[in-house]
Amino acid sequence: MKKIINLIKCEFIKNYTLKNIVISTLILFISVFGIIYITELFYNDNEYVATYTESNYYQNILDNLNNKVNLNYKEQFEFFQCNSVIKMLKEIEKIGGITQRSWQYEVLFNKLEVEENIFVLNQIKEKVNDEYFKNIYNSNMTYYDEYEGLINSNYSRDMNELNERILENEKLLKEYDLLIKENKYYKYLEFIINHEDMSEERLNAYKKVIDLKVEKQSDYMSLNLFQLANMNYQNREQIISKEEFYNNYDLVMQYKTYEGYVRYQEKIVSEFERKQAIIKYSLDNNMKHDLEFASYMDGIDVGQKYISSKVIVNQALNLSIIVIVIVILTSGGIISKEHSTGTEKILLTQPVKRWKVLLSKFIYLILHSYIIWIIGLILLILFAGFKYGFNDLVTSKLIFENNVVVEVNYIIYLLKNILICSIPIITFISILLFISTLTLSTTLTVGLSMIFALISPFSWYLIYNFKLVFLAYTPIPYFNIGLIINNFEAYVNSLQLVNTNINLGITISIITAVVLYIITNLVYTKRDVKN
Repeated sequence: MKKIINLIKCEFIKNYTLKNIVISTLILFISVFGIIYITELFYNDNEYVATYTESNYYQNILDNLNNKVNLNYKEQFEFFQCNSVIKMLKEIEKIGGITQRSWQYEVLFNKLEVEENIFVLNQIKEKVNDEYFKNIYNSNMTYYDEYEGLINSNYSRDMNELNERILENEKLLKEYDLLIKENKYYKYLEFIINHEDMSEERLNAYKKVIDLKVEKQSDYMSLNLFQLANMNYQNREQIISKEEFYNNYDLVMQYKTYEGYVRYQEKIVSEFERKQAIIKYSLDNNMKHDLEFASYMDGIDVGQKYISSKVIVNQALNLSIIVIVIVILTSGGIISKEHSTGTEKILLTQPVKRWKVLLSKFIYLILHSYIIWIIGLILLILFAGFKYGFNDLVTSKLIFENNVVVEVNYIIYLLKNILICSIPIITFISILLFISTLTLSTTLTVGLSMIFALISPFSWYLIYNFKLVFLAYTPIPYFNIGLIINNFEAYVNSLQLVNTNINLGITISIITAVVLYIITNLVYTKRDVKN
């Protein structure tokens, strides 16, 4: 044992050169920040209103209209509209941080439409008998531009009716002004409830937000409620019988087999039940969750998601391929280099059994991969903590287990899953050792290993889109087993064709690792004897 430990130390001394440390650090930093950027891209709503650009656009139209002596009715409307839009954009700029999904933007936009209605109503009222308005109202056209549409929908020769409409719009305008002045999200929802019809789920969500007096749209409790209201309804009763399946041509064409249809639907339903239960628990206990949503499956868009420290740090499970790439670049020639440089012969002259030499290299590569992973995890924790707060990382992780939601220690949960994700990495290490021992070529080892590594993230696409089902029974798709843990879309889709899960992936990985290591040991020992 002492000799193996000493050999492992030697591997660290030989491989932890300045060059390798710089390469590893650079790749880790780039990868970690790349993962963070992509994660934030899918969670953050960055569609801010371009106030400066739009103001210039409408100001140019306004300037052109100012140069005209007599404006016709439509040009008068355009002149008014440009002024109103510029005023609206100034209000947006004053509030700050407004996106196209913000409730303030919706209110201001609706306010603009009401102002346009009032302007057109006053035009009609002043010139009610003008042929221009009559002709548009009596026209059989199926398409109107914006101004003509407003005339067509507002025209009336009844002065009382016109006055009533103006008063109604002015009242609505005051309500919008009050909402913007108060700037309280729950007040806006009160307004919506009084003016719109909606589903019972959405109505209940609105009422709860109002009861909680949530002032900001970005409040996680508010978003929890809307996630719950907007998730596509799924239940096990929706899964049809085998006879119904084979009588449905569309389903047969999509799923091919009834078993594939059931597997896929069961997965969708189980995910729905898990997420719904966790969201309900979050609401009942005033907690943030770290669920990931897919719009195609859950019906949750980016405006209904929120990001937390956990959401960022969870991406540590997706560092598998990065770890593999760094191991390839820094230790791809762990055997072949020694053979080509002649240091292998020096090793053989020492009183150390050859299987111990190989085992020390294997253990070194495993420890090396864990060190890389832990450094990546620390980088994610530091970034998430500084940007979103460290408090979230010390709160419990919510998991759905045995049909109930339970709270578990987040760091322990994360480390446990990293350990699971590392099993296929050990398999990859056995593949790298095998190739290096068999070929005695660093270039070939790095090239072949890199191909396996880069194919892995796309394996589930290949299985589903190109029907390469055999890949599911190789270790390649499982190098990034975090995709299965996080229910990656392409993996879920592949269930329509093949029955795969974490247990199958771990089993295939362990068997492959053991078999390849035994073969590698035999080849390494035999070749050494010849030398």
